[in-house]
Amino acid sequence: MTAIEYGSPTHLSAFTVRYGVARGIFARAGLDLSVRTIFGGPELAAAYDRGDLWIGDIGSPPSVTAIAAGARFRIVASGEKRPALMYLTLHQEIEAWSELRGRRLGALTIGSCGYWFLREILTHHGLDPDRDVEIVGLGPRYPEAIELIERREIEGALLVEPSVSIGEDAGVLRNWGSVADRDYLPRLQWSVQVAGLDAIERDPELVQRVLDSVKTATQAAYADPDDYAAFLADHLQIAARIAQRAVARERDAVCLDGELDLVGLRELIELQAKLAAVPSSLDLEDVVDLRFMHERRRAALARASTS
Repeated sequence: MTAIEYGSPTHLSAFTVRYGVARGIFARAGLDLSVRTIFGGPELAAAYDRGDLWIGDIGSPPSVTAIAAGARFRIVASGEKRPALMYLTLHQEIEAWSELRGRRLGALTIGSCGYWFLREILTHHGLDPDRDVEIVGLGPRYPEAIELIERREIEGALLVEPSVSIGEDAGVLRNWGSVADRDYLPRLQWSVQVAGLDAIERDPELVQRVLDSVKTATQAAYADPDDYAAFLADHLQIAARIAQRAVARERDAVCLDGELDLVGLRELIELQAKLAAVPSSLDLEDVVDLRFMHERRRAALARASTS
């Protein structure tokens, strides 16, 4: 058995990977895999760059930003959450955008996916994210986001499932919609899997074996959503109805094959360049390692790079 630590940016990320561990999918592939959480995209990117972790999940904005700055890892596949399945959740008493002026909103960390997406959402609705609101990085307090909203230490946050369903069930917050459903934002490839450059060069077959097992675990989870919801409920100690709602909300939107949305990733790079987070000269081939992509995706990348 090969021991592997798989990176995750929150305690609620890479959940189909955790499911695969519990159901023996990785063990059957000869992998003794465990999931290690490092809260925050930039913080997790730094761990991949240092080699503390050599494979795992991360959001595309902090990964692209880090790679543009010279980080020693590359995007090798899509994560489960290929579309941006992050949800703007606000305290149940908030009814209008104007009520957010002078208030605090939470993001995972400053520079994380949620931070960039939140800035774009606020700007679209006439709020200056630097002057009209205060965006705070929650970091290790991210698991407490619902309690922070309930106490109104923050008025809302961009959250992922099942936190959204937990907060709704408790009557604390309302879901104002996902990032993926906002037509004023570009189509974005959100969650990605990355691998360190040293690992890619040393043992690309092992990288592929991990990616294949992640794909198998994700497909198994959504092929049996009742079992997956039961695992989620047991792992997080939440009611079955909440776990079932969370799985049902995203069942038709998740990525089952690990294939990257190259158009979405390119639009993400362009968005990051607009925000001055990466150089305008950065291209897809600077951030993606092609050898782990299906042949048809490699061809699509070639077409996208010349269009």
